[in-house]
Parts: sequence; structure tokens; C-alpha cells
Amino acid sequence: MTRPFTAEIVGPAGAGKSTLTNLLRERNATIRTGLSIWGLPLRLLGTSTFSSLPDLVALIRSGTTAREDLKLVIQINALRRLLRRESVKGYRGLVLDEGGVFGLAKLRAFGSGSRASASLAGMSGLVDQVGPTLDVIIWLDAPNAVLIRRIRERNKPHRTKNLSDGEICDHLDRYRDAFERVVAELAQRNQIKIIRFRTDRDLPEDIAKHILAGDWRENQECQQSK
Repeated sequence: MTRPFTAEIVGPAGAGKSTLTNLLRERNATIRTGLSIWGLPLRLLGTSTFSSLPDLVALIRSGTTAREDLKLVIQINALRRLLRRESVKGYRGLVLDEGGVFGLAKLRAFGSGSRASASLAGMSGLVDQVGPTLDVIIWLDAPNAVLIRRIRERNKPHRTKNLSDGEICDHLDRYRDAFERVVAELAQRNQIKIIRFRTDRDLPEDIAKHILAGDWRENQECQQSK
């Protein structure tokens, strides 16, 4: 059986991740979507707690002690186990939205230890968990002014919706910087292809078509509309 390609869609809030995920699911029933660090089965989270102990200890030693941060470690580990199960079910591809890359970026941008160090100290084990599970990272982005408008206008709730433009920009920039650092670390250690799209210029339908066509597999790194 051919192993499915595994992709994670990343990018700041308002970039169009949910829209692209829905399009991929609608256009190809063999694409498994809806995979995330959120909503994982409690039993899977429970069994993943023990195998997460080395990473939990490493983060605590690096200064990360917040409960939510430690929970993210377990969720990243549990998602890796779920991907292993899903990969043998005959899907052509597995697509993550807010998967392991997001979890690492969230720890990097807003974790309790993030202000103490600009490095990924204490996260090496987690990086080694996430990297081998991915074939491609689909990076969506747009100028902050566009993202702010989308965040304010869409029905989907977001914790920054009622903040000032400056505060939203700070939130977006922190995530963007965290993604840059995490993706660079993952790409350095693994053969992961990075595909970038500007969603203020590239139509969601065209992005979905490009992904499903598999053109990205021919290049080590394809940067579209950079």
C-alpha cells in the first residue's frame, strides 16, 4: 500500500486555512482532513501522556511550566500516533490544520518560556516528532491589513477580533515569526517541501488545484507568489 502524503496548512489567523481545507475535502474524497491537535480522543491523550514524559521534562527544565504548554506537548505526541493509524486506511493524503507545526509555533510564540529564550531550547524532541510525519508544509499568508479585515468580518470567533489593529498586528507578527523559526528548524532536519501562497492574490480554488495536482512533489522547495 502506498503511504499517503501528509501536509500541514499553516499561517496566521485569517490566511484562509479553513477555506483551503474544505476545498481539498470537497474536491477529493480520498483526502483526509480535520486532523488537528484539538479534539483528540481522550484515550489517545491518556496513553500519550506517558510517552511524552521526556519532552515534558525537557520543557520544564527550559523554563516552560504553564499547564497549557505542557498539554500541547501531549497533544502533539497524540496527533503523531493518530497520523500513524490514519496512514494505513487507504487515503491519498492526510491534511492537518493546526497540527504539530502549529503546536510548536504556539509554544514558541506564546509559551511561558518563549520570552526567556529566542531558541527552540527544550523543544528538540518535539521537533523530531513532528518533522518525520510531514511531507509538505502549505504556508498561507497575506498582508496584516487584509488579515485584520478578514478576522473582523468573518463569523468565526477569534480572541483578537475585538482588539485594536495594533494589538492584532502584534499577535499576527508573533505567530508569523514563530512559524518562520519552527519551519526552518523542521526543514533543516527533514526533507520537507515548503509551498507558500499569498491568499490576497492567489485564489483558494487555484491553490487547491495546485496541491491536488501534486506539482510540488517535483521540487524540493516551491515558493509560489512570494
